[in-house]
Amino acid sequence: MDPTSSARLRVLDVTTFFAPASGGVRTYLESKGAALARRGLDHTMVVPDADSGSAFEHGTRIHRVRSPRIPFTPGYRLLLAPFGLQNVIEAEQPDVIEVGSPFVAPFLTWWATARAPVPTVGFYHADLVRAYAEPLSKGLDELARERVRRSVGRYVRAVYSRFDVTVAASASVARDLVAFGLGNVECIPLGVDLERFTPGRRRNLLRGRVGCEVTRRIGLFAGRLAPEKELDVVLDAHALLDPATRPFLVLIGTGPDQQALRARAAEQGHVCVLPFVADRAALADLYADADFYVASGPGETFGLSVGEAMASGLPVLGVDSGAVPDRIGSTACGWLYRRGDVASCAEGLFAAAQAGSPRRTAVVRSHAEQTLSWEITFDRLTDLYRRLARSGRDARNAVPA
Repeated sequence: MDPTSSARLRVLDVTTFFAPASGGVRTYLESKGAALARRGLDHTMVVPDADSGSAFEHGTRIHRVRSPRIPFTPGYRLLLAPFGLQNVIEAEQPDVIEVGSPFVAPFLTWWATARAPVPTVGFYHADLVRAYAEPLSKGLDELARERVRRSVGRYVRAVYSRFDVTVAASASVARDLVAFGLGNVECIPLGVDLERFTPGRRRNLLRGRVGCEVTRRIGLFAGRLAPEKELDVVLDAHALLDPATRPFLVLIGTGPDQQALRARAAEQGHVCVLPFVADRAALADLYADADFYVASGPGETFGLSVGEAMASGLPVLGVDSGAVPDRIGSTACGWLYRRGDVASCAEGLFAAAQAGSPRRTAVVRSHAEQTLSWEITFDRLTDLYRRLARSGRDARNAVPA
């Protein structure tokens, strides 16, 4: 197909990050179909699931491929069906394929397109060093940990250098990828639903639900309850503060640390763990009812939950690692603490517990409106897809018959 003609350009996403309890990647993909349709593009996805089947959802044609569960994850499955993927690609005839997972999916995609190459985009949704290598090597000595980090860096370079373009959702992650030796990196930040996530949804219902006094500020975390989020640092810091004035922490999500966090919350006080919230409107209500947001994960590649919190007018207490500092942008929008430093985090929690005003809410919301538009995200992605589709067409035309 000629992508400069009147025919619609076709984009296919391949990812394993599409579980019922998954977060930012699923939100991005569910926002994508309708956005691309408005720009004259067709969007299709291939995702692993309990059973195979196809359906049209969120403006996207979704092909589900029966796949095994990944142990110790909130419903994630591993895409292990090369012929199934090949059949979808041959049927859909995409002009561009975007791969959103770092393991298995890239290799399946390259195998499935070996006979008829298609331009590919690798979207770096997972910080393999901070979110995986560092937590898993925590018990090793520093020399061994450094070897693990370097090995993961070599893997990232080996995989993502094979894509035509590697997309990073934040400037800090783009710099990391360049440092790994990649020369095909483009930074395209994600956006948030600015109409759904807004301070105007505040109803003050969360306070009564968790039993928090009117005078105590509420800090919210929404995400995977897992070691890579380093919530232990936040709870250790919280325990250092005066129980009479410290904030009330509400942790929303599911994951391997859920039971341990529930037990600690019951023991420590002024902490509550709520289950994962799949309904986006209900989640927006919870954001709006909080007073500040806690972004403790050092391996965020964008920090979509941070963006949603800021769109809701919440200042952010965030770790000074990964993409979180990119989201906060200025001291008026929050506070940073040093990664792994309990005392530094306690200082941030204390500051967040004392702050709060309609003016700060307005400043944070304004920052979100200026920097977190999905329209800008999908405009830039559409430009990228059209450029790659043209290059793919030119390459095919250059091959002698």
